[in-house]
Amino acid sequence: MTTIPSIKLIWDLYVVSRSQVWELRAEVLDCLAGRVEKTDKIDSYVHLQSDEVRDMFDRYLDEMDKLIILDLFTALEGHVRADFDDRVRQRKRDSLSKSYRLIEKSGNNQGRTPFEDLFVSWKEHRSACGSYVGRIRGLWHFRNWLAHGRWWVIKKGPMPDVNNVKRSVEGVLNCLGIPFF
Repeated sequence: MTTIPSIKLIWDLYVVSRSQVWELRAEVLDCLAGRVEKTDKIDSYVHLQSDEVRDMFDRYLDEMDKLIILDLFTALEGHVRADFDDRVRQRKRDSLSKSYRLIEKSGNNQGRTPFEDLFVSWKEHRSACGSYVGRIRGLWHFRNWLAHGRWWVIKKGPMPDVNNVKRSVEGVLNCLGIPFF
């Protein structure tokens, strides 16, 4: 049984969680303004000023976006690697599958095919997917930055919008014909 999360599951979690963060933020600010009573749920925030609460919740939302972006990328990678393995094992006859088998036979992967090799194969054998592949390829350094602890300064522009990442992930999976629900 696969444990690759579906894009829908990740997105539903994001929507629900984001809504809950906004509701909690509003409740804390209402309490600070004297419009509602203090509850256990907001007790740890009542010592803050309104601006501090807004800043803290903005940081929560920013961190949530980063976590969801990483989760979308890991789901993409899981679906693609499962498809790669399936194409190699089943010896499918299409040009992408043949390209995958050549990558597998090259022996340069030491048990794990570099994702960059898959980008090259997609571009060569699924040219209609070029714009989606280009978007994912352009965002991949953010995935690496998120996955490896964010310890270096990112140099390639601002953090991508979570909605754009979701659309790019869904687009490339759709274009490659990889089911992801």
